Amino acid sequence: MHRVVVTDDYRNWGRVEALYKEAFGSSAKPAWVIENMFKKQMCSLYILEENTEVLAFALAGRLGENKLLLIDYLAVDPLSQGKGLGYKLTQFIMEEAKKDNELEGVVLEAAADDQGAISFWQKCSFTRTSYAHQYKWVPEPYIALVHEFKSGTLSEVSPQFLFELISKFHANSFKRQKK
Repeated sequence: MHRVVVTDDYRNWGRVEALYKEAFGSSAKPAWVIENMFKKQMCSLYILEENTEVLAFALAGRLGENKLLLIDYLAVDPLSQGKGLGYKLTQFIMEEAKKDNELEGVVLEAAADDQGAISFWQKCSFTRTSYAHQYKWVPEPYIALVHEFKSGTLSEVSPQFLFELISKFHANSFKRQKK
């Protein structure tokens, strides 16, 4: 039986860290940054498990003062891929986010040329935006994908503004907390 554990406690990060490193390789944030995100209460960790075995995880956080949840990372264990677990975890995250009456939707980013990832997110009911954002620190452009809880609530938000919010989230994750 699958279940999803949601936690804001960094001590649980060790359960998913190997999968995180395997899935994201050189694009993974350093461990101190992830720890910093938890210390600053910027994120929640979603662990899809079966009998305490991690099958998939996601790291998500609110975008500043705004009414969006960012799925920063999502990965499924290679031995569990193709079984709908990424979809199941995404649906769980979206249902939990809908319960927060302040949130208007969920946003994420994907490499503009990663058709596999984009197709997956579209199957999860995300809509691809038209703008391709070029970060300074990675060579490939990225696009935002959005899932609105109520149709039209995010239609006024430009993709460029979404990337401003996402960029601030990333910058804040790297900013060390003052002691």
